[in-house]
Amino acid sequence: TQKNERELYPIGKMPRSESGRAFLCGAVIIMFMIPIIVTFFSDMQFDGKLDWFGYVAGALTLIYLTFALPMWFKSPNPVIFVPCDFLAAAIYLLYIDLSTGGGWFLSFALPVTVGVGVVVCALVTLLRYLHRGRLFVVGGGAIALGALVLMVELLMCSTFGLKFIGWSIYPLISLALIGGLLIYLAISSTAREKIESKIFF
Repeated sequence: TQKNERELYPIGKMPRSESGRAFLCGAVIIMFMIPIIVTFFSDMQFDGKLDWFGYVAGALTLIYLTFALPMWFKSPNPVIFVPCDFLAAAIYLLYIDLSTGGGWFLSFALPVTVGVGVVVCALVTLLRYLHRGRLFVVGGGAIALGALVLMVELLMCSTFGLKFIGWSIYPLISLALIGGLLIYLAISSTAREKIESKIFF
């Protein structure tokens, strides 16, 4: 009679224990806290005040938010976490700018962070929720990243008074060609099938 009883959970769908993930996340927090505590007391001992501790703590916090924080969730949504990562990066760059008196955050770091963040977040969102036309998305993203490289060089020249050399033109052309090829393959199924047959025999 026991063989005829219906199982509570389908085969391979048994609920997983949360203790293992919680233990791992706790261990990761301890691993991040150790260098933060060590650098805090080291900075206080040698200088009598906090000078470079903020850079270390900020970098470790940024790394934790980017790679370790999603581990706390069963199914972390990159559409939510990726924009938060770029926001944290912008805050960290602002802290460095204010601490060093650089004056380059508004004219350089912020536009670059926002530009890269918008492109990456758009790619992540479209690739996650679109089931068709992904070649269009990746191709357009490659072209957009090429344009961002050109923007970075222009902002460097205007912010730091550098001479425009034009090194950004080469990655711009390369990424534009790659993006154009991907878009062409997305349009032409015949060309896509021929390339797939050459690559995968």
